[in-house]
Amino acid sequence: MVLEHALKKYKIDDDWRNYTLSIRYKSLDGGKSERALGLEDKPLLIFQNLKDKGESPIFVLKRNKSSPTPK
Repeated sequence: MVLEHALKKYKIDDDWRNYTLSIRYKSLDGGKSERALGLEDKPLLIFQNLKDKGESPIFVLKRNKSSPTPK
């Protein structure tokens, strides 16, 4: 699972269910958008499609507000 690997890569010792992976990008009209990714989404494919359109995507890992703070 992508979230588990992202947490491990950045040495975050916490439950993956406490986080959301999003893609933030600039649209061609100059506006900024963000898309939260679901468990069934394919993050790299979505990222590549946005990049191919010139929308400068970046991944964002966010802690869910309702989650307890890790120890």
